[in-house]
Amino acid sequence: MDKYQLNKNTFNNLAKEYQDQFMDYDAYLDTFDLFIQAVPTDKYRLLEIACGPGNVTRYLHSKRADLQIFGIDVAPKMIELAKINNPSAKYDVMDCRFLSHISDRFDAIMCAFGLPYISQEDAIKLISDCSQILDENGILYISTMEGKYTDSEYVDSKNYNEKTFVFYHEASNLIATLEADEFKLIHEIRKPYVNAEGKEFVDLFLIAKKISI
Repeated sequence: MDKYQLNKNTFNNLAKEYQDQFMDYDAYLDTFDLFIQAVPTDKYRLLEIACGPGNVTRYLHSKRADLQIFGIDVAPKMIELAKINNPSAKYDVMDCRFLSHISDRFDAIMCAFGLPYISQEDAIKLISDCSQILDENGILYISTMEGKYTDSEYVDSKNYNEKTFVFYHEASNLIATLEADEFKLIHEIRKPYVNAEGKEFVDLFLIAKKISI
């Protein structure tokens, strides 16, 4: 099966379980706060890529009720839950590889752990697409599992008899891509993470500002 289709199916099948695990997960809230602090108070148009069940949207709205959030996710059941959890936000089923189909512009873009499920080539394209739909001084947040791209692998979820294909991304490549697409890096953060199966990862968080050259 195509790796992207596998990931889509898994997240669709486990949407409720993902919601239960991460809706109140607080390990990344400090990085969300840094993102919010970087968005000027007079800016409010926000795109959330790979929004899942709306857990990040809910937190962002708790800090900035004025944010007009449009969330996308490739898994229809994730979008169903996001609409329930955040009725004031707008959502649509969309593959993040096709951001160029979006005609609106934004002041900020949040992509929390969408990159682990897309290839290096598509991650580079996603950053470029974000640059095209962000206004000048717009803020971009991306997080991923850091590691050698050549170590990308299938990861089993023993609790639910499902698996995903995880693409690892290297910070140097992502940062170089950001700089090539008119972004200035303002935060680079790493956090350890151990999944339910005991596998250890390093989570990477990058927050950047779009600048004019």
